Amino acid sequence: MFETTFNTARKTVITAIAASTIASCSNTPTNNITAEPLGNMNYSWMSNYDSITQKITYGANWVGSGWWYGDDAKKGKSANLSKYEQVVIEVDSVDEEIDKMGLSIEYTNNKATWIQVPVIDGHATLHATLEPDYKKHIREIYLLGNRPGTIHLKNAYFQTKIEYTEPKMLKISDGFIDKKEFEGFSKNARLDFTYTTSGELTQTDTNGKTISMQNWSIGFIISIADTFHEKIPPRNIYITKTGLQTYSCYLDDIQYMLNVTDSTTGQCGIKFVVWDLGNLKDVSTVCATISEEKYHN
Repeated sequence: MFETTFNTARKTVITAIAASTIASCSNTPTNNITAEPLGNMNYSWMSNYDSITQKITYGANWVGSGWWYGDDAKKGKSANLSKYEQVVIEVDSVDEEIDKMGLSIEYTNNKATWIQVPVIDGHATLHATLEPDYKKHIREIYLLGNRPGTIHLKNAYFQTKIEYTEPKMLKISDGFIDKKEFEGFSKNARLDFTYTTSGELTQTDTNGKTISMQNWSIGFIISIADTFHEKIPPRNIYITKTGLQTYSCYLDDIQYMLNVTDSTTGQCGIKFVVWDLGNLKDVSTVCATISEEKYHN
């Protein structure tokens, strides 16, 4: 669905990426995390990237701009990102028409990491974890908007592994996790929502043809104050395999859900939901945990 048309790629060669260390924005001690900026984007399709203003203008639904590295045997040499764990992209000044942002990391074996996040108050942060078995051969990374409009690319960088404390098990009642469960944790605390599935990651369409459900949404994290997510955007959970798996995000990512209390029940918190689709079976939640980011002096 999100295959790129590489013959529209810009001919500019991506600028060399210089290593740097994240500087602390305050006196609060932080992790020793190494970061490396992605540099200027070097291709776009049905969109325009301005390297001076750092703005991207999308001309259609789900088109984008990104960083092309190479395909080894075909065009250039792929990027070896084995020393990094994540790609982090921050955007702001997002036009109101755009309410979802997507990030795709494609490897030379045609595997891909895909994430999608809601835009909240004109901002979005996308954390995509690189696949350990494939990250020596990155073909491309690209950022998409779900509708035409303009965004500002605030920051884009690779990040090394962050250390966390032992996870705390969150109390879940019929998928509901009360806001009190998150008290005492920083905005950088990591949330892990674990669920399990069996069966096949396929579906039979109306013509009887078997189609893949790779990267389909199988569930979401929603605010208990808006279970129909009419006003408070959810975070969708996208499936890439069957079996035991975990969806991860950060406390700061869901804080907007914890700022609203249900006017009828008085509840404040989130709900973790997964469901059966197509030929999947035995889809169920397992647990949810929170882990604090470790600090150094």
